[in-house]
Amino acid sequence: MVGVKDSVSGASSIEERAQYERAQMYFSHARGNMFYFLAGGLIIAILLFVAEVPLWHIIIWFSLFVVVAAALIFFEQSVATTAITLENYRPYLNIRIALGVFATMFYGVAVFLLPSNVEHVIELGLFLILSTLVTLVTLSFAVMPRFYLLVNAVSLFPMSLYFLWKVSIQYDEYYMMMFCGSFIWQAMVLQKTRVISQTAVEAITLQQRLHDEIQEHKQAKEAIRHMALHDPLTEIANRRYFGEMFLHTVSIAMRNESKFGLLSIDLNGFKPVNDRYGHTVGDELLRAVAQRLVETVRTSDFCARIGGDEFAVIVNGIDDAADVRDVVAKLQQALAEPFEIGADSICIGGSVGCSIYPDDGNSLSELILVADRNMYSEKRKSKKIRELEIVLESTD
Repeated sequence: MVGVKDSVSGASSIEERAQYERAQMYFSHARGNMFYFLAGGLIIAILLFVAEVPLWHIIIWFSLFVVVAAALIFFEQSVATTAITLENYRPYLNIRIALGVFATMFYGVAVFLLPSNVEHVIELGLFLILSTLVTLVTLSFAVMPRFYLLVNAVSLFPMSLYFLWKVSIQYDEYYMMMFCGSFIWQAMVLQKTRVISQTAVEAITLQQRLHDEIQEHKQAKEAIRHMALHDPLTEIANRRYFGEMFLHTVSIAMRNESKFGLLSIDLNGFKPVNDRYGHTVGDELLRAVAQRLVETVRTSDFCARIGGDEFAVIVNGIDDAADVRDVVAKLQQALAEPFEIGADSICIGGSVGCSIYPDDGNSLSELILVADRNMYSEKRKSKKIRELEIVLESTD
């Protein structure tokens, strides 16, 4: 429905959301029934004219009826252009119910405009019109019991009182028959509507429960998938997810005849950190390393923890080896910066090796092999440089 937006919070109870859904249906049906409401008023006005009700009575009655109908139409237009949500629907619902009940009250008032010597056929005609209109309203708004009960009370019930009043002053069997008929008719319609209403309300509530169960199933499925594809320690992608993303990247590269880089990263001296500070600090360091890697690579790249202190990155959108070397340099510089773990400042660094698809291979195993070879070569160079630095420091 235009203007009624679904703004349902997960924290809302099923009953609240079911009530909101019923309100949406009520607004939709109310707008669709305006034609029948106006047509009913016009038919009753014609019947009052035929019954020789004073013209000025009819004019006053019908003018007030039209004013209320205009207010209803204006309100319906307002609702159509307003965002009705779970948080704000109640005032709109209460106003619409109040206006609708006040408007249908004019149906009930019409019977008391009839002259005392009115023909039975006019009274019967008015009863048939009112009972038909009220039955249509009652069945149409079965999802909102408060509304159809009030409509019956202000429109058809006055007709029953009218017949009872006629019985008390004229002792006419016809009016007793009409009173009993109207009473029985109301009871039958309300009983049937109660069953329909109960079924509709239960169906809406069941729909909301099913919606919740489906959402919970989807969330559980997503949680399981997240657990299956992400490293539990660092929360970044794991080896399995990396393999899936590699195949996806290869398919894109084959289609576009493009290249991408694969980086293999191994931390330098991670084992001594574990030995010196303990595994708790080691785990915190791995989390910090993963976070820094994700912050350093581009959003188009993909970072994963392969295992232990080994990480891998897919570098997308490259033209040649120089583009990959730029990313390698950024990662090495980022890993060379100290990591603040609690009260400790840990310098660890990392060795990064790279390979390029399709220059160095077409499969994951081929590219990992080349990247690992380059990474270990880089690690050996770094180790020799550190040993030379130690020698130079000792000679000084």
